[in-house]
Amino acid sequence: EEPLISVDGVLWAYSADHGIWQRIDHSELITLAQLFDGAYTADPGGKPKRIKIGFQRAGNISRSIYHLHELQAPSFFELNQKPGIAFTNGYATISEWGVELEEHSPENAATVAYDFELDEEAEPPEKWLEFLDSLFVKDRDKHAKINVLQEYIGGAIAGLSTTYQRCLLLLGTGANGKSLLGDLIAELLFPEGTTTFVSPRRWDKEYSLASLKDSMINIVGELPETNALDASAFKSIVAGDRIEARLPYQPPFYMRPRAAHIFSANEVPRTSDTSHGFMRRWIMLSFNENFENSPFRKNKEDFLKELEPEKAAIVYWALSGAARLIRTGGYTRLESHNEAIEDWRKESDGVFDFATSCLEFPSERVTPLREIRSAYEDWAGRVGRSTEISSKHLSKRLVKCGLTRKRVSTGTSIQCAIKPIAQWEDVSN
Repeated sequence: EEPLISVDGVLWAYSADHGIWQRIDHSELITLAQLFDGAYTADPGGKPKRIKIGFQRAGNISRSIYHLHELQAPSFFELNQKPGIAFTNGYATISEWGVELEEHSPENAATVAYDFELDEEAEPPEKWLEFLDSLFVKDRDKHAKINVLQEYIGGAIAGLSTTYQRCLLLLGTGANGKSLLGDLIAELLFPEGTTTFVSPRRWDKEYSLASLKDSMINIVGELPETNALDASAFKSIVAGDRIEARLPYQPPFYMRPRAAHIFSANEVPRTSDTSHGFMRRWIMLSFNENFENSPFRKNKEDFLKELEPEKAAIVYWALSGAARLIRTGGYTRLESHNEAIEDWRKESDGVFDFATSCLEFPSERVTPLREIRSAYEDWAGRVGRSTEISSKHLSKRLVKCGLTRKRVSTGTSIQCAIKPIAQWEDVSN
């Protein structure tokens, strides 16, 4: 009597007891079809007739069910799922006004649920907040970093991550707690089966992409420093664009990934993409503490045991952060993030590094491109960068850095001034 739908070759049945849509496996349909083997029916003349259903016929029946017109709902989950998550006592919807508990309904399009109740009167998770405070205790933007984590985790739980199109990079060397934080988020805060660990290095593989289909959070412990972020699918996955994926021995299918992504790295990874469209996908969260010799250091199992009683309170705390994310229209601004992004772009883009180190812009002055190229070659030789660059390529790259190109009678010029060599950054004069 409960609703049944077919979405992209998968059959779903709604469970009123749990408040979620549950997938019915192909093998289960085959078993159900085979239960009719040997049963009696009647032919058009009313004569009794025994039904024969072998394994092959049962498989054909199960595949046919996916294509029944009255069950077809190809965009049901994409069109109906609203920000929120199911609990045993209802569906928690998230809006700019906060967290509100509603009755379960098929229209919520929920496919996962927590196995505990939402406590709208929950006290702040004291031990969890103490742990986060210890990670950033000396940072001037400590509170902003904790707010970002609250918003990011809450947004992932509520299915909002691809709306804001950002991934989180936990950055820092040494025993600074970033790996522990990732482990606690993965093992404590998300329903079972909704956490994946797929490196972006494998995002150009159809099988790897398929594993993100049901993921709410994707956590990569150590992001490789080289060639990890140049896959063409990167921006599409973070933005939740429709992509093609495939499971082994199965036909391709299309999906919209909804997962949030948390990466950890000792150093910023190398990338050839320094465009604004790429850089704006990131939130850089720097970890500056070192707990290696701390007398208060605890392992993951100790933290899990200590935080388990606060699990429901932590989830409610995170969802409150998701409500703030909707209300403000973006993640809390971080001073340290802006500095880290600029350093990353300088390291990855020699022309951007040169422009910010050696040029004054905006400026009323217009400087011939040949003079700027000569200055670039001088600077690159001093700091160990490649000096080989054509004037045309240099001109295009400077425009991408925010400078203005001018066409004058003597040739191409750039609206900027070249700083005196004594003022060039990162140069030993």
